[in-house]
Amino acid sequence: MTIEELKNVSLEIVNKAEAEQRDLSEDENKTLEEYKAKIAELRAMEDDKKEEKVDAPVKEGESEDKTSEDIPSESGKTEEEKSEDKPEDKEEKTDNKQSERNLNKLETKKDIHMEKRNFSLLRSIRSVVNHEKFNEIDEAVINAVKAENRGFGNDAQIMIPMEERAAITVSNDGDDVVATDVMAVLPALRAGSLWDKLGIKTLTGLKDNVKYPIYNGGNAFFEGENDEAQDGAGTFTSVDLAPKRISAYLTISNSFLLQDNANAENVIREDLVAALRQKIDETIFGDATVTGDAKSFASVIATVGDATGSVATFADLTEAEAEVDDSNGGPLKYASDNHFKAFARALSYGGKSTRMVMENGNIDGTELHSSSLVAKDHAIIGDWNQAVLASWGNGLQLIVDPYTRAKHNETVIIGTIFADFKVLRPECFKVVKK
Repeated sequence: MTIEELKNVSLEIVNKAEAEQRDLSEDENKTLEEYKAKIAELRAMEDDKKEEKVDAPVKEGESEDKTSEDIPSESGKTEEEKSEDKPEDKEEKTDNKQSERNLNKLETKKDIHMEKRNFSLLRSIRSVVNHEKFNEIDEAVINAVKAENRGFGNDAQIMIPMEERAAITVSNDGDDVVATDVMAVLPALRAGSLWDKLGIKTLTGLKDNVKYPIYNGGNAFFEGENDEAQDGAGTFTSVDLAPKRISAYLTISNSFLLQDNANAENVIREDLVAALRQKIDETIFGDATVTGDAKSFASVIATVGDATGSVATFADLTEAEAEVDDSNGGPLKYASDNHFKAFARALSYGGKSTRMVMENGNIDGTELHSSSLVAKDHAIIGDWNQAVLASWGNGLQLIVDPYTRAKHNETVIIGTIFADFKVLRPECFKVVKK
């Protein structure tokens, strides 16, 4: 293929990916690199031919002196040749210039496609540490999240989205960058979280304090045919939800910051998310001393009340479940620590039966989810849809501190979200202890 054909085919590949709103595939990138190398090779061959023509020796019988008519102008043509230029030649020159512009456009578009895959948290952190301007893509993502948070974290150096975005406009030309590599932080917080497995209600993206309404229901009465209906006395109450700051930090070596690959990027993201997830779980499922205050929220056990006695048999567990069933809540689930789970695994139905109570991770058919973050030896039986976890803003805030651990050649990354947790109906929960 000629240079022009290579340019046109290359541009078609990029335009196709752009029209389909996707990144260039590995094969497409490889093909473009091959075409680019071939174009460079063909250009080099053309340059060599031009040099050979310029350096060609004077043939025998020819005079080295030429009339001014035969001397090439700056354009490389004699006056006679110029006069013979045809309209088609001018059109070809125009096409060549347009083709050159297309090739430049191709390179620009290809660079944009490459950067679509490369929003980098590590690169953003390095920019802060080195007091450098953010990469254009990173800056666009960070600013887009800040713009949505209305005061929650606008002082943060870096913010990344809690939810995926379809596109973020970056350049003055209106190019959109799909933030495919920007981690959706909230789903990551959910994954593996005890509160998500249990089915706790979640409110996300809040901007202000919230009063969550609770309807306590009314009473129904039998009435005579013409008697006045009595007031059922249904009432509404509410629980207040207000943002509490939850922060987690990790310390990384400055040598690690120099890494620039997907694995290093994922280590930072996953460690931050794991630390935040752990803090939420250990607060919700902690013991009765986690009472909450203006800065933190109370545990389920502190809200509902700790177990007054211990369970020793399957009959004890069924009695505890019956007390929760009396609240007319929904399906029950157990949240327990690993020691209570071990106790349940060794528990039989009793009497003449040697059949074990626990089967396929369930206690007599009731789901059990265990974690080391639940208060030791405890289990909480409840309708977990009667509890709510709320979060404010749409981004994970990051502060980069390169100074505190500077003498150890380390940087501290502090991640922050705002959240609150409340039990809506304490009567729908029961705490037991082995």
